[in-house]
Amino acid sequence: MVTFKPAISEKRKEAIASVIFHPGFKIALKFTEKFYPDAITCKVEDGEKGFYDMAFRKDAQTNVLGFLCMGNETQKYYNLNSEQEIISSLLEELDKMFDGKASASYSGEYILENWGQYEFTQGTWTQALQEKKSHLKTLNLPLDSKVYFAGEINDTYQQMGVPGAILSGYYAIDKLLTDK
Repeated sequence: MVTFKPAISEKRKEAIASVIFHPGFKIALKFTEKFYPDAITCKVEDGEKGFYDMAFRKDAQTNVLGFLCMGNETQKYYNLNSEQEIISSLLEELDKMFDGKASASYSGEYILENWGQYEFTQGTWTQALQEKKSHLKTLNLPLDSKVYFAGEINDTYQQMGVPGAILSGYYAIDKLLTDK
């Protein structure tokens, strides 16, 4: 999505193209009662899909059930016409699992983070552990000691997620200040 001038090397283009970056989204649904277990893992062919108690082991007075979907499974939800249709579909799934308790106790409140549809993210997280080490090394090389890269895929400790992105930012700043 970024055009480099001057153009980046073929080796770097290959490393960027190799990064596995699945579409996906997360939803938080608020309920008036807790009718669900702490975690529900759903079987999918490619990616992840599951519900989880967002207040698990927290001193919370609310009942918020999170839903995370990434990979090819997201297309089923992306094919729906609106956020409301996505919510209705999830409530229907939960009602089948819990004898209608989801619809009966749904407060109408939700938050949707649709990372796969946002212009500047276009997906969930990378799969650094599945990447070739040579590609990861190439992705961490600065451009002419002027442009340094950060993000979870650039974390040399492979922490992944937000912690990995933060660590890679520190690493990039350190390299920027010490490379000469």
